[in-house]
Amino acid sequence: MRPPRVRRRTRALDDLDKELEKRGHRFVRYADDCNIYVRSERAGMRVMGSVKAFLTRKLKLKVNEEKSAVSKTGDASFWGFALRPAGSSSGRSPRRRLYGSGGESHG
Repeated sequence: MRPPRVRRRTRALDDLDKELEKRGHRFVRYADDCNIYVRSERAGMRVMGSVKAFLTRKLKLKVNEEKSAVSKTGDASFWGFALRPAGSSSGRSPRRRLYGSGGESHG
């Protein structure tokens, strides 16, 4: 069973998911890491400010300022994956590696 602190944070982040869906944002979240996708840097700054306020005021969570940023989609990565515009290429073929429980690589 999870400690009460972890359960509370998980419930709070579920509330964040609902809020982002209500606002119509495109986003991806894994555990407590979240990327929100908007069309412009200006929109990114506005959304970051309102989401930080939502997290700190309503959900009573801390935001790590060092890990928080507004950036172009191609400049950011999420859990080792980067999104690129359709048709663009980094010049390399995409690769995916899966690791077994013993650390051996598959793929």
